[in-house]
Amino acid sequence: MTLLPGYGWNDGGCWTLAQAIHLWSGGRAELRAVYSYITKKGRPIMQHVLVQVPGTELYLDADGIFTAKELLVTKMEEAELVPRPYIDYFLQELIRFEEIEILPEVSTIISKRLQKRFGNFSDLLESLV
Repeated sequence: MTLLPGYGWNDGGCWTLAQAIHLWSGGRAELRAVYSYITKKGRPIMQHVLVQVPGTELYLDADGIFTAKELLVTKMEEAELVPRPYIDYFLQELIRFEEIEILPEVSTIISKRLQKRFGNFSDLLESLV
């Protein structure tokens, strides 16, 4: 948490962490976002950024690994109170920069720490699928 000034992984730092995992995976873990159907200027509102585990319907963020249903219902609807959430491709233009930030230098540091702590992403992926 000391890498994020004034917020945590799931309250503004989610993009930074997702980008770190994306870097660690060599780009294999693709960025995804959770949006709500409530719109801002006719566009959906991005609520959360995370990665999709390659070749699966599993999603990874600071809280762990989720199926789509676990992510959308248990985490986003029930715990986070996001109305009508859905998962889609990460579109940077839909980010609310006042709430979700990216710290590229921190993402790089974290990706190196992930590599040091867990080894190659592909090795970890084999144990997941």
